[in-house]
Amino acid sequence: MHARLRAATADAHAALDARLRGALVSRERYGAFLRASHRALEMLEAPLGRFPRLESSVGRRARLIERDLAALRESTSPSPPGRSSVTLELSSEGEAFGAAYVVEGSALGGLALAKGLGTALGLDDATTRYLRDEGRETLPAWRSFLARLEAWNFAAPLGAEEQAVRGARAAFALYGAAFVDEGKLETAWKSP
Repeated sequence: MHARLRAATADAHAALDARLRGALVSRERYGAFLRASHRALEMLEAPLGRFPRLESSVGRRARLIERDLAALRESTSPSPPGRSSVTLELSSEGEAFGAAYVVEGSALGGLALAKGLGTALGLDDATTRYLRDEGRETLPAWRSFLARLEAWNFAAPLGAEEQAVRGARAAFALYGAAFVDEGKLETAWKSP
């Protein structure tokens, strides 16, 4: 299942990574990135919360962003107010596992970003909690999620893989829309 999700979302993932790396060039844009990520996580929290077997880190990660923004002396409020009509409805556990795949996988990308941004933008540990997430425990947490994903897939009904792909692609679109809504990252994302 992991390989299937990775292949089915490779275009959206690569586009998001490339554009975000080019957009994160100042503390102001880093703050915009955090606000957009917070917005996406808030929009994911309730739909993913309907599926407790996922053990999603959405709520915990949103709280890390709030602490980072406070350390940067910035608000969690998006600026300008959101313009997107993108919402996320997860109608099956398969779609929820797909969306969770994006959220949980973003922690690995966050570790890579934290290393470069800390030095380049003069950020310290107090402003990169979200990116650093669980630190050395991030990879074991990812592996634990993948084990749950594979166990779910093994027992899932026919067609559930397609549901997971839909959920993952929807989560990437939600993140992209949140970045566009934030304004300062508008050039950072165009849906593939």
